[in-house]
Amino acid sequence: MDDISEARVKNRGVRVGGPQCVSVSVTPISGSAATAYVNAADGGRHLYLYVRDELLQACRQAAIGEGFVRGAGRSNEDTFAVFVPLPRLRWQRHDGNWEFRGDSQAESVEAVRTLLGL
Repeated sequence: MDDISEARVKNRGVRVGGPQCVSVSVTPISGSAATAYVNAADGGRHLYLYVRDELLQACRQAAIGEGFVRGAGRSNEDTFAVFVPLPRLRWQRHDGNWEFRGDSQAESVEAVRTLLGL
C-alpha cells in the first residue's frame, strides 16, 4: 500500500494517497494465462491478446513511470487505471477476416499454442 499511496495520479497532479478501501481489478488478469480485449472503436475491429506476464509488467511500469489516471474509460470517479502499450499479439478485422497485425506472425502462432498448451 505504501508504493500505491505514493504513486502519481497524472491527470490530477496529486498522489493516490491512502484510500479507505480498495478493490483490485487486476486480480482476474493475474490469475489468467492471457487477457483478450476487443477495442469497441470502429465496430470492434481490433483484437488484442495480452499474455499475463507481459500485461502485469506493463501495468507495473505504467504505474511507476506515468502514474495512474483517475476516472478513465467512462468508469466511475474512484477508478484508477494505467495505460499500457499494445500487446505483441494483435489482430484487425478486414472484410470479415481477422488479419494478424502484431510483431511477428511466427511468434504469434507459437505464443498462442503455448497459451493453449498445444
